[in-house]
Amino acid sequence: MLEVERHIAIVNKLTKDKTVTVNELAAMLDVAKTTIRKDLTELEKSGVLTRIHGGAVLKDEYLVQTDYDEKKMQDFDRKVLIAQKALNLIPDNASIALNTSTITSLIAEYLPNNQYTVVTNSLDILNILAKKDNINLISSGGNFITKHRSFEGPVAVGGFANFSYNVSFIGANGIHHEQGISTKTFLEAEAKKTILRNSIASYVVAEEKKFDRIGLIKVSDFSDITGIVTDSPMENDKLKKYQEKTEIIFPNIVSAEVN
Repeated sequence: MLEVERHIAIVNKLTKDKTVTVNELAAMLDVAKTTIRKDLTELEKSGVLTRIHGGAVLKDEYLVQTDYDEKKMQDFDRKVLIAQKALNLIPDNASIALNTSTITSLIAEYLPNNQYTVVTNSLDILNILAKKDNINLISSGGNFITKHRSFEGPVAVGGFANFSYNVSFIGANGIHHEQGISTKTFLEAEAKKTILRNSIASYVVAEEKKFDRIGLIKVSDFSDITGIVTDSPMENDKLKKYQEKTEIIFPNIVSAEVN
């Protein structure tokens, strides 16, 4: 089993039980205890857990992450506006990458049942688009992360790497004018990076509250994306700061050039 596959298995176990021991993980994954200790150290660095004697506990901020369905309903009207605006950026007959996020799942819901090819690592998006028989739907494959309802790991990365995309959409936990685009865990970052590399046009879809935040793991610089679709205008100084980096797109508002 690859290291990243062990990490995903450990995260899933922690999400369910909140605490784990080195002994039980070594038995579950059939590896040496020294290997598990190293894995726990790496996951602690990534912000997922806290090491304790003989094991680890899920980190408080990870523990209190909102359930996916509840998260989807937070700022729901704003997310709908972002998703509907994103549809205008999709060419006819496009090949599309949709990375897992609550907003990309809304893009999938509103996506017309036309001749598109969609590659995704989201269980929700797969279920939504399975009902649209004109869409060529492709799963990235990968190891399933229960908490995020997402397939990640080397198989998922390889799945995304097999295709080229006219347009792609990814979510973000942080958008910062100096640090770029970031996410919460390394488990999500590699698939996002691969999607961006393989896309002609790529957009971050995120609420305005994600700006001026920094996630733990960097995904990309602004030069790696085409633009950001967000929900509402922001203060002029803040807007100009980000318009100098990339295109900022608002629902029903034409993006203005920096004066």
